Amino acid sequence: MPGDTVCKKCGTSWIVPKNLKDILSKARSSRSECYNELLSLCPKCRPQAFGERTIGEDLKKVPRRWRIPRRRVEERKPVKTDQRSGARVYKSQCYICNSGCDALVFEKDGKVIKVEGDPSSPITKGTLCCKGLASKEQLYNKDRILYPMKRIGQRGEGRWQRISWDEALDTAAERFKGIEKKYGPDSIVLATGTKRGTWPDYLMRFANAWGKQWTSTGWAQCALPRLSAGGMVLGGSAAECPDFSKTACILVWGANPTNNWPHKAVHLMDAWSAGVPMIVVDPELRETSSKADIWLQLRPGTDAALGLGFINVIIGEGLYDKEFVEKWCIGFDELKARAEEYDLDRVEKITWVPKAKIREAARLYATSKPACMMHSVGIEQNADTISSCLATVMLPALTGNLDIPGGNLFPMFQGMRGRDDTDYTLKHLITPEREKNILGAAQYPLLSSNECMLYPTSHNSTLWKTMLDGEPYPVKGIYIHGTHLAVNVANTQQVTAALRALEFIVVVDILMNSTAELADILLPAATWLERDEVACHIQASYNAIQIGQAAVRQGECRSNYAIMNGLAKRLGAENMFPPESDEPFFDFMLEKTGLTWKILKEKGGHTFPDLFRKYEKNGFNTPSRKVELVSSKMKGLGVDPLPAHREPSESPINTPELAKEYPLIITTGGRLSMYRHSEGRNIEILRELMPRPLMSIHPATAQGLGIKDGEEVVVETPRGSMEAWANLTEGIHPGVVQLPSHWSGMNNVNLVMDNQRCAPLVGSTELRCQLCRVKRKE
Repeated sequence: MPGDTVCKKCGTSWIVPKNLKDILSKARSSRSECYNELLSLCPKCRPQAFGERTIGEDLKKVPRRWRIPRRRVEERKPVKTDQRSGARVYKSQCYICNSGCDALVFEKDGKVIKVEGDPSSPITKGTLCCKGLASKEQLYNKDRILYPMKRIGQRGEGRWQRISWDEALDTAAERFKGIEKKYGPDSIVLATGTKRGTWPDYLMRFANAWGKQWTSTGWAQCALPRLSAGGMVLGGSAAECPDFSKTACILVWGANPTNNWPHKAVHLMDAWSAGVPMIVVDPELRETSSKADIWLQLRPGTDAALGLGFINVIIGEGLYDKEFVEKWCIGFDELKARAEEYDLDRVEKITWVPKAKIREAARLYATSKPACMMHSVGIEQNADTISSCLATVMLPALTGNLDIPGGNLFPMFQGMRGRDDTDYTLKHLITPEREKNILGAAQYPLLSSNECMLYPTSHNSTLWKTMLDGEPYPVKGIYIHGTHLAVNVANTQQVTAALRALEFIVVVDILMNSTAELADILLPAATWLERDEVACHIQASYNAIQIGQAAVRQGECRSNYAIMNGLAKRLGAENMFPPESDEPFFDFMLEKTGLTWKILKEKGGHTFPDLFRKYEKNGFNTPSRKVELVSSKMKGLGVDPLPAHREPSESPINTPELAKEYPLIITTGGRLSMYRHSEGRNIEILRELMPRPLMSIHPATAQGLGIKDGEEVVVETPRGSMEAWANLTEGIHPGVVQLPSHWSGMNNVNLVMDNQRCAPLVGSTELRCQLCRVKRKE
């Protein structure tokens, strides 16, 4: 490939970004050998070489028990002046991903000059990941959308005309009204992506005020299954809030917090460095699993069986917390009977994990007190995601680790309105007639009906099909706010065809991309550096309200709230706030807490005092007021209320004939530290860290296919083909390959992923466990 070079240390072929050559060329002195050295090493080898050059080659492995670093701690100040640079420093909240890490933004002469972690933050302890540190590069990126625009050429041709906000919003409202008049009220849908602060919840308010259904590209694949299982069993999201600071054992399941939750990884690694044992469930040896005391390398898609194996050991060996279970749990006998069906011989056969390691891990977790667990998206993209999540959320309850120091804590935002508050989301406006017409409501009630624990959304795959065939009603218009549909969703071919079939598309985004190129009207959204925000986010903290502050303004970008308010006003949607300011909305959210936006800005945020065993006052937030090991909600839906293994739709066991033609299991969706979903690849300093998608494959498997490390490969499934580069690693099973998601063009793994066979109740796609074959690209 043009621009490739071969690393002189490891022999891997890699891309040297043109801008890196330019920058180093300008910066080099007469010591040109340093310049040539940098350009001759790949990004993986460069840090090692730097260490050897500056420290020496006698680099020793860091011992397990390592002194926890002393981090700089500062007093929390909303705005201050940096004495060295003279910059104005804003305390803010980074939303370059959905974590919401506390950050400091340095502004001078109307420009952001740098972004750093916030040393006053108890959440991040002053750290910030590479994405957050590159926020300035996103802000001033050449692909930024800075002004409203309308399409003047053919769809996707890339010809635009700048227009005013009034013209853009007036045109959008007029076209949407025309479509509704011609095709009916269900002919328009809304779409959004990853939650970033509170505005995605506000989109539901907008949709309900307008009387329209909406879809979230990741909702069924990320968060909703976990939150639904936690709500039905525990009455809340304690499984999302591990207390690493006081724990005696850590269980990480289907997550790699070093990459997807770096602020949690800080606390996790502090505990690990202090000697706290860690169990990790992950099909691949990655950043977190490489530190595990016990690593359980399961077959992708078998999490429910492994969870039941844990429960079998915990109950069968009497390791559960008998006092807590007797007093606070119902359904124990039924769960015990189900777990007995999953003896470790059976679980080993299903999961490929040796039964001795399962027993060792279950015993360690159950006998360490307190112990905490965290699970993530890795268990939510299987054949039965609800079962996987039920099995994991039961573990802290069985072991008595709920809402205790060092266990799993229930969030406590003490009155701040959120997505489960009807007066915020206006969910009560979803009448039975409207609910019936939400696409997927009958088949996926925990996603698309009012049975949804949070807010109902239309089912992705059903929506694309409806756009194409007009059944059960025509869909002709879409409002896309902050999601890259042309890349982010399985079966990319179907999605892009569906979008091209529409009569009118509005896209709200930060950067130009292939979804935005399909728009008729393009609206510029502010980055987190350009907007105010108030949020309480369980992925950041279980007891804090954080703030974001606009440090600069670019072009004519508006906040997400202002954009929706402006359009709602023209559509006649009631119950919205005036578009002039976001402050009334923030005060509305904070009303029950006794705080206001002004108070929060002065304080720089607010942290509620720790409260433990909150259930002792009013019980758990379930119909029985107890932990429901047998969910009454699941019973009410007429489905099996207990976890059970469901074999993936495609597997060597379920489809042995197909497996002869496609012998490898493909798993995808693992997070990368330098990117968040489809974002970041046009930020050059991040792209240098991973210039192209790397497919993890075992050396023995690669040798049998004639594939060498770094070679370009073609991955094929019954749906089609895509391309990547081989990364040989012994950290993956010989029968499995792992591919990163959210790349574009022929590097997009969603080109080969099925979206028709979906998990019961929530409609998740099986992104972690389909079949494929791999060959060298000729």
